[in-house]
Amino acid sequence: EHEARKAGVRDMLDIKWISNEAFLGDFGMGGLHMKVGGYAVSSKLFAESLYAERNVEWIIGAHVNKVEEGKIHYELLDGSMGEEEFDFAMLI
Repeated sequence: EHEARKAGVRDMLDIKWISNEAFLGDFGMGGLHMKVGGYAVSSKLFAESLYAERNVEWIIGAHVNKVEEGKIHYELLDGSMGEEEFDFAMLI
């Protein structure tokens, strides 16, 4: 997102984060709390606010089970299936 903004192309992109985390900001350890400006802020609130501010959508509790050219398939924790189309994707 930062690099796209720096390159002047951010407004041309839809960015979506797909994660197996239980919630945005979980970081694989149940989240954390940070002190920001004298306030304790949860990583969930911080991450959701940052993603919303930067217009990044998210899908959490998702297991990517198939990647095809231009399409990614995933299963959510409730067993429902989903798919997203993409021009560029990065699996971490």
